[in-house]
Amino acid sequence: MNPDNWFLPLLGLFAMGLLLEVPSLSLISFGMGLLITIAYFWNRRILDQITYKRSLHYSKGFPGEKIDVQVSVKNSKMLPLFWLLVADLWPKAVAPIDSKKMLESHRPEAGRLANMFRLPAFGKSKLAYEISLDQRGVYKLGPARLESGDPFGLYTAKKNVKGEDSITVYPHIKEIPKIDYPSASPFGDRRVHRRLFEDPSLPIGVRDYENSDEFRRVHWPATARMGKLQSKVYQPTAERVMTICLNTATSERHWEGVYPEILEHLVEMAAAVVYQANREGFQVGLISNGSMQNSDQPYRIMPGRSREQLSFLLTALAGVTPLVGIAFPKYLLRELPNLPYGNVVTVITAVVDDLLLETLIEAKRHGRKVKLISVASAAPPSIAGISNFHLPPLDAAPQLND
Repeated sequence: MNPDNWFLPLLGLFAMGLLLEVPSLSLISFGMGLLITIAYFWNRRILDQITYKRSLHYSKGFPGEKIDVQVSVKNSKMLPLFWLLVADLWPKAVAPIDSKKMLESHRPEAGRLANMFRLPAFGKSKLAYEISLDQRGVYKLGPARLESGDPFGLYTAKKNVKGEDSITVYPHIKEIPKIDYPSASPFGDRRVHRRLFEDPSLPIGVRDYENSDEFRRVHWPATARMGKLQSKVYQPTAERVMTICLNTATSERHWEGVYPEILEHLVEMAAAVVYQANREGFQVGLISNGSMQNSDQPYRIMPGRSREQLSFLLTALAGVTPLVGIAFPKYLLRELPNLPYGNVVTVITAVVDDLLLETLIEAKRHGRKVKLISVASAAPPSIAGISNFHLPPLDAAPQLND
């Protein structure tokens, strides 16, 4: 029975005690009414100014690693909490090693990390855990649900705490044979006699036109001003640029389902290539027809010079989902004009069909340096001007997920 419904009966007993001159009846009903009133107002304020916080020693790691996590709760008011239950939504893939604290939740892939606290006025309590990173992904921790009540056990208050944290589990970086990449000449197949390349995105001046200059080098405003042909002068650079193009489809008809083992193999090979190219001094970018978590759109990370570029790329690979929104050859044709001119286009795929080969030939025809890395069971065919590398899938027979 709801304690709120007791007020009218207690008021009636109190009046009856006065009318019948039974002091004990009036005293008992008054005492019970006072107790319920105190419990009611206590319960309304019990979860005010309660702070729940997660502290991660590291928020990123690789599968198999362990991370120390501390959860703390703070009571910033004078009213004490005789009991406080905190149920924090927590993905099972990054769950605490001590599984006894995990309760089931409405989501099959997540549980609730449950803890009971007792907080005095202006009190604080902490608990430490060690969690295991079991599977690649980007995981959200929270939200947490608080539950408490008055000291008499008459009322219960519940409240959801805003604020989420995230843990990123990078894909496992396998050791792969060294891959030789084609020379990234900014001007297609024309031989460059200088040690330094020129970056067409960084013009720094003009000079007189030479017969060996390409038509796209002509600086038309300067030509009109000078009365003779002028060519752009670009910023020299010794850096090499690569864009990794990841096809996350695991079968020719990507809408029919996904092979999880092949998808993981693709992501791990992409991570290995990213790591190897980064160590060799490439500016590495990444595009994919796959989708990130909480998104249904393909993503694009352009090659960059920042020190955090490797972390950006591995984080993107950690969040790859099985959702494929567009056929890879069509997606690659759409993205090629957006890629920096002169970079090495490295395609990583588990499906090598005629349409993809035609797309790569078309990219080669337009001056792109193309590298094909196949994880299909059979080695890809040889194509003139396109180097390929074969990294076959796992030995275990893959399972199809619809």
